[in-house]
Amino acid sequence: MKNFNIYYISLQLLILIGASFFFSCKKMIAIDAPINESVASKVFSSDASANSALAGLYATFLNAFDGSNMLLPSLSSDELNTSDVSRLGFNTNSLKSDETYNSIQWNNFYNLIYQSNSIIEGVQASNSLSSGVKDQLLGEAKFMRAFTHFELLNFYGGVPLITTTDVKVTSIAFRKSTDLVYQHIIVDLKDAQSLLKNTYASADRARINKSTATALLARIYLYQQDYTNAEIQSTDLINNPTLYQLESIDQTFLKSSKETIFQIANTDGYTDIAKRLITGSGATKANYFYTSAFQNAIEIGDQRKNSWMKSIAISGVTYLYPYKYRKLSSTVGLQPEYLVVFRLAEQYLIRAEARTQLGSNLKGAREDLNFIRRRAGLLDYQQETKGELLDAIEKERSIELNTEFGHRWFDLKRTQRIDAVMSAAKPNWKPSAALYPIPASELRNDPNLTQNPNY
Repeated sequence: MKNFNIYYISLQLLILIGASFFFSCKKMIAIDAPINESVASKVFSSDASANSALAGLYATFLNAFDGSNMLLPSLSSDELNTSDVSRLGFNTNSLKSDETYNSIQWNNFYNLIYQSNSIIEGVQASNSLSSGVKDQLLGEAKFMRAFTHFELLNFYGGVPLITTTDVKVTSIAFRKSTDLVYQHIIVDLKDAQSLLKNTYASADRARINKSTATALLARIYLYQQDYTNAEIQSTDLINNPTLYQLESIDQTFLKSSKETIFQIANTDGYTDIAKRLITGSGATKANYFYTSAFQNAIEIGDQRKNSWMKSIAISGVTYLYPYKYRKLSSTVGLQPEYLVVFRLAEQYLIRAEARTQLGSNLKGAREDLNFIRRRAGLLDYQQETKGELLDAIEKERSIELNTEFGHRWFDLKRTQRIDAVMSAAKPNWKPSAALYPIPASELRNDPNLTQNPNY
């Protein structure tokens, strides 16, 4: 594990980040600054200063996920292509262990975990915080730690499980098994559920609440093939229409969407990912565009193509690119958009798959699936068998959740369909490409880390 010296972000700095986050830049930079007990005690001496530290954690989350980083798994799957030569290794599944953007992703993830642990330790050691703020901050930080470990697992396989800021531990960490890390993630999420309320600490759903932990827990139970609990958790969210409802296609990704369970705020009402994806008139190339396989899977009449995708002709070639986020600047006359992390549509698809796998309620599974299809203007599926329903759900997840936090890439791996799908989509596919390489710099700094096969 890399020595965490370069990630030592003091809690004092977190306060400055938190205070400036809503007034200035959207991207944060990790700065070398050692934490000490006196700084920690000052930060967690009042509710206001502790909340400022937490704002820094959210800023780091935005830095890690908003932008081209979120598109890397889409490039690795059969979802997107790119003309960006700096990311072709992801697109051709030919990554090297010294690939820059892979190293940046790894570092961003562990930076986020480190900051989460800093807050957890600071809150637990404080005798000055109100019980309500203490519970809220602990729940949010534990969720962040769980979510980031989940992302790491699905990119790299077994990874170091980091639950402390102690460099003597983190600098020589071993990789832990996937099952062990998942067990810890589930514990963190259950803790978050017990600590957090269903109400939001912010009016725009940009703070983690109990439902956010439930949404991730439903996803993880699905990944772990615990279909009974996946159905229970997703149903808990679906059965709360006061808070969550499917929006119309055009409203889904707006800041005001009632479909959103959790989103990350930005200062100007637009996302960085929109700037990466939208190809303007006069462009000589499309930066990111859907593969032929993805386009061929879209049914005629699917309103998601009309609303969430856009085409542009360049030099006689027509490209179709993602258009879920449309606002490019604070001056563009469109409604504000935040980066949506969890939304209700995924929960319907989780429950549909869980019910299908359990086999006792195929009718209910079809209804969940068709609820999403009707929103897209499509006819109901009528399939009767378990196998047909699972195929239909996989396809629906691919279209509905495309370019959102790696769903397609992760789905292909968890269902063990990746080799069959990717070998058809990319003739040079190798099974070892299902895992990204551990960055070479990490291996040099931590003698206990081991590399993934064939890197």
